[in-house]
Amino acid sequence: SQSRIGSLGSESRSLSIRGLAWNLLRLGVTIAAVWYVVTQITWHDRLIDGDQIYEGWAKKTPNGLVLTTFEGRPIPIPAEAMVEGNAVRYVPGILSIFATIKVGYLAAAFLLFFTSIIFGSVRWQWLMQSHDLHPGLWQVTRINWMGYLSNNVLPGSTGGDLVKAVSIARRSPGKRTAAVMTVLLDRVVGFVSVILLGGVGVGIKFARDRDIDSS
Repeated sequence: SQSRIGSLGSESRSLSIRGLAWNLLRLGVTIAAVWYVVTQITWHDRLIDGDQIYEGWAKKTPNGLVLTTFEGRPIPIPAEAMVEGNAVRYVPGILSIFATIKVGYLAAAFLLFFTSIIFGSVRWQWLMQSHDLHPGLWQVTRINWMGYLSNNVLPGSTGGDLVKAVSIARRSPGKRTAAVMTVLLDRVVGFVSVILLGGVGVGIKFARDRDIDSS
């Protein structure tokens, strides 16, 4: 009995160590991925003139846009540098791009994005309920978030659906086939919805063109 308790204790410690190692590995991979992305971002502005690259911060002045290099040298940015294909090119950094964003539009975009995820989660929950599956809305939304994240990481356009299918199947013992089918049905419903919205848009466009021609 004592040897059995000792073996269970050592097995538990082994599982704990493996779990800790796995979590540390995931943390390390996440930190490395974030660091790689951050180092690939161009934070400052650049003016490219042939083989010469000037780096610094651009600022609007009464005489136009001026790039101040890190050495403190002001360089006027010509208007043609804003056009693609020219020998002289102005490449704004990520901070300059963010500075041009209108906060109201950005907030509206975030609101619409989060709302679409909630509506998509409710739709998927209804499909699962029709197959006698009853996960909570928070659980469905969390798996949906995992799918969106995976679409940005995994190759192809179905990586998120694969993650969603595996996640919901693990949480549906005895009904895994039905759970996976709800993911496919949800994709079909979303595809049909896009087609219907596109059809409505095309119909409105044709109606407006006809009214303009008749007038």
